Amino acid sequence: MKYSKYSSISASNFAVFIISAFMTVSCLAIVGPETQFALNAVLAAIGCCCIYGSGVKVRAIHLTVIMLPILLILLTSISIVMDLERSIIEDYFEIIKYIGISLFLIIGLNVKIEVSGKKLHASVLVFSILIALFGLGVILFPKYFILIEGFYSRQRFFGKPITFFHTTYFAAAIYALLASYWIFSVRPSDARSMILSAFFSIVFLVLIVFTQSRSAVFGAAILSLIFLVRIWCFNRWPTKVVLVVSLAVAIGVIWQYSDYASQRLGYLISGFRSYVLNWHRNIGRDNSLGLRFAQIEWALNNNPYLLWGAGVGKGYYRLLESWPALYYYRFGLIGMFAYVVFWSFPIARSIQLYVRGYRSASPLFWAIPAFIVTLPFLSLSSVMTDQPHMSAIFYGLLGVYYSNFIIRDLTNG
Repeated sequence: MKYSKYSSISASNFAVFIISAFMTVSCLAIVGPETQFALNAVLAAIGCCCIYGSGVKVRAIHLTVIMLPILLILLTSISIVMDLERSIIEDYFEIIKYIGISLFLIIGLNVKIEVSGKKLHASVLVFSILIALFGLGVILFPKYFILIEGFYSRQRFFGKPITFFHTTYFAAAIYALLASYWIFSVRPSDARSMILSAFFSIVFLVLIVFTQSRSAVFGAAILSLIFLVRIWCFNRWPTKVVLVVSLAVAIGVIWQYSDYASQRLGYLISGFRSYVLNWHRNIGRDNSLGLRFAQIEWALNNNPYLLWGAGVGKGYYRLLESWPALYYYRFGLIGMFAYVVFWSFPIARSIQLYVRGYRSASPLFWAIPAFIVTLPFLSLSSVMTDQPHMSAIFYGLLGVYYSNFIIRDLTNG
């Protein structure tokens, strides 16, 4: 694959932008979600400065990538115009949100990753160390973090630690993204790289479990399977023996501390027992599973426009959380189809490039598709990719992926 020189934002500058996004999320844990649009505007301003300072241009091929947010802006605007009497200010914020997503995609589309990816890797390493320290800290030493109210959900000590990310769903999504990156950072020829990558992969998978988000745990199970298959298939027998021994030790540790786990993970364990053994009894109840089904049922019954959706409607129904309910009601089958194609295309393209013999030294080549595989599970709780305070991270990185592993291949043959 040949590399053109159209990208003009370095990986280090992009890392500064992502860190700015992280700071925005961090502030939310302290000041609360009511300021998310103001903070998102600040982040968008930082992005504008990044674009202006780097001389970025929007190219014709970029327009094909940002068609999803453009479509959502169009559908949202039409719905507001058609229902002006019931529209509220939060409906207009949705337009700002998708304009911001377009901006984040453009920034990512103009990021050039060097072949080795060392600068981006170093930035991810620093970010991972910070998140891992706080994530493990709130689990192992809760009494030292009790003063930071936003770091926990529900009860303080034996609640669900979420650190900087406001809700368990958002925390699990960031952990899944980092776990995906480190799973594909493993280099069999480099012992130090293997140890570091395996350590962070396991840490972030454990942190997902401790969020006690049941849908996220299913995503973590998929990532764990990918992790095991990758180590088993791409390493020699000594490493495979170490893997088997490590799994045996891990199972023994879990068994030994099962009582502790049941205490710290009571919400997760009781939920699984209830849903797996009595799932048919919980669909209509006032719990998270019942509410998700109720939202989907409400969306199916109240969307009069099958293809393009009923619009935002925050003034009269604000609690659509899961992706199927929210996207079907707001954007109809057209919006759902566009979202699925946009987010699943990197998976298909990565497999195609791999079959054609392309190999990338950057972990992002497989990390982003691996993360996307978990999205169907993560999105049962919330559409985290579209959250104002999270979209810079997800769409920015997706823009980097499209730019470095899809557009360059398409334009250079």
